[in-house]
Amino acid sequence: MRKFFAGVAVATLATAGVVGMSGTAQAIPDNKEPEVWICDGVEREIFAGGRSAWINGVHYHAVMLRFGGVFTPEGGGEPIEEFETKTWAGGRGLDDPDLVRCTLHFEETVPGEGTFVGDGLALAVPVR
Repeated sequence: MRKFFAGVAVATLATAGVVGMSGTAQAIPDNKEPEVWICDGVEREIFAGGRSAWINGVHYHAVMLRFGGVFTPEGGGEPIEEFETKTWAGGRGLDDPDLVRCTLHFEETVPGEGTFVGDGLALAVPVR
């Protein structure tokens, strides 16, 4: 189960890293596929790469990422809650007037393992 959660968390954190912002549309890595997040109430495609992300061609840096959810083992067993938070630069930028708040809901079922249902939050600022 931990291995399953770790895989989901790593994949999600990698995606979330996309929420960091700065630069231009030309700076978006060619090999990145977009993820759909809700940013400030609007559905957006985000291209992520580490702590950086591109939203509408603008490059952002994540200031804080938070993911949490519940793993339910297949065939029964107690559900297990898991939470992960990552903050950069001591949270500097959380008071930035251009801060973007993006959320994501995800569900993943692995046959023979179980189901993980969770939510993500990314707070990011434009790279200046």
